Amino acid sequence: MIKGIGTDLTDQRRIQRAFNRFGDRFVAKVLCIAEIDVFRSMGSDRKRVAYLAKQFAAKEAVVKAMGTGFRQGITMRQIEIKRQSTGAPAVRLHDRALRRATELGVSVWSISLSDDGDYSLAFVTAEGA
Repeated sequence: MIKGIGTDLTDQRRIQRAFNRFGDRFVAKVLCIAEIDVFRSMGSDRKRVAYLAKQFAAKEAVVKAMGTGFRQGITMRQIEIKRQSTGAPAVRLHDRALRRATELGVSVWSISLSDDGDYSLAFVTAEGA
């Protein structure tokens, strides 16, 4: 049963401006430790900004699917968007985000990410019994 859906469209130019202004502080606010490692391993700034924008969009879509937004103590760092061995994205929650999803009965997440030009798009479904 679908418990919620969420989508987000992020302008990579806006993420670039935030990164230029705040640097590592912005990265640390958006990404968890594992994601920061991936971010740092990317060669070019363009790839880094595209990755950061995709992660940002994905996390926004996840909290929209939960219906919470970033309230109730849920932060971006508690939502991890990782890649499966196939390259497909997957959602992994931590701390309050995980507790809230459990309270809502969410046990399965589906996520799709895409880039086109200066935009990154995320679409998420939250499912449970």
